[in-house]
Amino acid sequence: MGGIVARRLVAFVPVLVLTSIIVFSLLHLAPGDPVDVIVGEDRPSAEVLAQIREDLGLDQPLPVQYWTWLSRAVQGDFGYSYRSRRPVMQVVAERLPLTVELSALSILFGLAIALPLGTIAALNRGKWPDAVATALAGLGTSMPAYWLGILLIFTFSLGLHLLPPSGYVRINEDLGQNLRYMILPVFTLGSAYSAAMIRFVRASLLEHIGMDYIRTARAKGLAEPVVVRRHLFRNALIPIVTILGVETGRLLGGAILTETIFALPGLGRLSVDSILSRDFPTMQAAVMFMTVAVLGSNLLVDIAYNYIDPRIRVR
Repeated sequence: MGGIVARRLVAFVPVLVLTSIIVFSLLHLAPGDPVDVIVGEDRPSAEVLAQIREDLGLDQPLPVQYWTWLSRAVQGDFGYSYRSRRPVMQVVAERLPLTVELSALSILFGLAIALPLGTIAALNRGKWPDAVATALAGLGTSMPAYWLGILLIFTFSLGLHLLPPSGYVRINEDLGQNLRYMILPVFTLGSAYSAAMIRFVRASLLEHIGMDYIRTARAKGLAEPVVVRRHLFRNALIPIVTILGVETGRLLGGAILTETIFALPGLGRLSVDSILSRDFPTMQAAVMFMTVAVLGSNLLVDIAYNYIDPRIRVR
């Protein structure tokens, strides 16, 4: 197991380097000058602007700027935010817990919906439970997150006055208020996640439900819940776990839009604000953290394979 993890970590290095190069290049080639955002409406002299660019290293060629950034980043120094004048790591550390909480709750919500509905749909193929689950999956997949979020705000916040439309309260401050503020964002982000998972759970179970070992288990007189839990679901977990890792990566992309809609001060909202303000160091760090999260989810999937199917561990 340790060898597998070590090989995966080594394989992640070129992915991180390539991602950093692409993001760094796109940020610096995009229209706009971060110096204009820093100085604001007060336009100083050309000498002052040139001095600011020199202090920030923006007067250097892009390869030199990237190498300077990379040499510091590998030591954990992502520089200072152009907008807040604070260390980027400090800014990211403040925003990261919210995004982690939002993603974790959305995954739990999505799985709590997808696993039962997908299983029921597979066991009742062609019947009304299958039709209902398939319709819900199609509705969730086709519904844009921004539209669903706005609809929820209009209904439960502005209409019924049951839940707050935006904002955030930390868990350590008030757990009850924290959950109230997270209900609508989690429902918005988790709906598309659960919709995709319902379809994959159903398809994976249907692929195994007609196999000989399932018929043998039923012929031995085992109860249907035992057949589903011990035999069917366990053997169908490999493709389900695979899609779980892929959808988790997409979930982080959806978190950017969800945090913007509900004004949540998370890593996704920080990314949007950094792009608008040309805050290159902060944006670069935010993207790298998201990349590490996606790679980490893939690593967890690889580790899960070895526990779900011992044959993979032997190979």
